[in-house]
Amino acid sequence: MYRLVVLLLGLLLVPPTARAEDDPYLLTIDLGEAIRVLGDEDSFEREPLEILLVGLGDRAVPALRKGLATEDEAVRMGIIEVLTETEAEGASALLLERAKMDDSIYVRVEAISGLVSRDAPEAAEVVSSALASDEPLLYRAAFGGCGRYCTSPEQLDRIVAFAFSEPVVQMVGPRGALVRTAGIPEHRAAVVAALERGAAPKLVADDPEVRVRAAMLLAALEDERAAPGLEVALDQEIATMLRVQAIVALGGVGNESTVTTVGASLATLSPLIRPAACKALSILAYRGVEGASAEAVQRGCPGAK
Repeated sequence: MYRLVVLLLGLLLVPPTARAEDDPYLLTIDLGEAIRVLGDEDSFEREPLEILLVGLGDRAVPALRKGLATEDEAVRMGIIEVLTETEAEGASALLLERAKMDDSIYVRVEAISGLVSRDAPEAAEVVSSALASDEPLLYRAAFGGCGRYCTSPEQLDRIVAFAFSEPVVQMVGPRGALVRTAGIPEHRAAVVAALERGAAPKLVADDPEVRVRAAMLLAALEDERAAPGLEVALDQEIATMLRVQAIVALGGVGNESTVTTVGASLATLSPLIRPAACKALSILAYRGVEGASAEAVQRGCPGAK
């Protein structure tokens, strides 16, 4: 049925341009227009052609290759999406080529993501190269491939360093990369070692934001040493988003004393921060930490019981 849909789409959306005189069954179509529509902002125009080109598989690869060499950025972005989804054998090679040398940084980023999504062997090379780059869009794209592809001490140290230098809103990238890598049993020890080198010493930094960032990294691996650093967020005026994330994370590593500390802070926290403290108490209660449920009820946390 899928092949029939693809065929019908092809006949309806891509006009035939030639028919073989010696065999009426043979039809030649021009994929140029279909490929150019990949740059259309209208998804209703674009998506049927994506389905067609993905369904054509290997037969579409020569046309897609030409499009990558000749079409504008928007079209090339659409081609990258098709190459990410298709089962065509030549797709990964084209993605690798674009990840390395496309004129558009955005196309390069999408090509890196495409290789990672395909779990292609070629992804290791481009993820490593992107992580070493000073271009934020490139190294942030590399975070998505970390887990399987960022495992050397040098790479892990660089990811830890990014967790301290990135804007708060982007910190989820390096933190997530470390968590995914640690989730692979044979790489967990390497991540722990990287955190010992780059994060643990910063738990006693003078800057409260640095202490909180360090604690956030350790908390991601459920290291109880993170709790005092996370508690800094309860009474220090640091970035609001970081405060919220840190207070919630406190629920995952805190103990009985944390319950008292978080509960007491609820009387003074702003309405914007207060829900994070209630969430921390909820997580502590879920973990079975004594007194957490009662504290949440006493402090009037919504849904507490």
